[in-house]
Amino acid sequence: MRVGGPLMDTEETTQVTDVQDNQENVETVEKDVQDKKPVDAEKIAKKLQKRISKEQESKHQALKEVEELKAKLAKYESNDKSIKELSDEEKSKRESDSKDRRIQELEGIIARNKDLQETKQVFEESGISVPDNVLDMVVVNDNKKTVANVQAITNFIEKIKEDTRNELLAGRTPRVTGVKTKMTKEQIRNIKDTEERQKAMRDNWSLFN
Repeated sequence: MRVGGPLMDTEETTQVTDVQDNQENVETVEKDVQDKKPVDAEKIAKKLQKRISKEQESKHQALKEVEELKAKLAKYESNDKSIKELSDEEKSKRESDSKDRRIQELEGIIARNKDLQETKQVFEESGISVPDNVLDMVVVNDNKKTVANVQAITNFIEKIKEDTRNELLAGRTPRVTGVKTKMTKEQIRNIKDTEERQKAMRDNWSLFN
């Protein structure tokens, strides 16, 4: 004599289907974890340091050529000059100094933009997408600190990805970032100290992702 009927057959079929679906999901997650290799933060930092060193070498060479040119021009200057000549030279010097300051400002802007592009490219080559506002906080005037910031951000992102993968394999719903937001984006941007601002940015990564 058969016990249960159509209702029990349907429930048993549903349970079997759920088990099969769960098994397929676990296998898919495991395959994704195996296929994705972790990002090597140290390798990224070395790559960026190499590019920065090359840029510094070119800059030092240009400065050396400028100094040599100034030395040559100094040899042709005469100590016996009229008041008018001295006045004209002083005026010319002021104009030249003003131009030099402007040139330095432009060179600084160009150098920073290049550093931003270089750093962004290094991130992209490693499969990491970093928003421009975050990139602006990562890249600083000190190249060593910039490299350290890049490495710290890379390690931070990789840790979040690893935690997410582990939670998926454990059958739990992954958190968005693994950190609790304590500050607003505006508050972080208003932090004047560079290191504190970067730390706050890392602690509240979800605001900039």
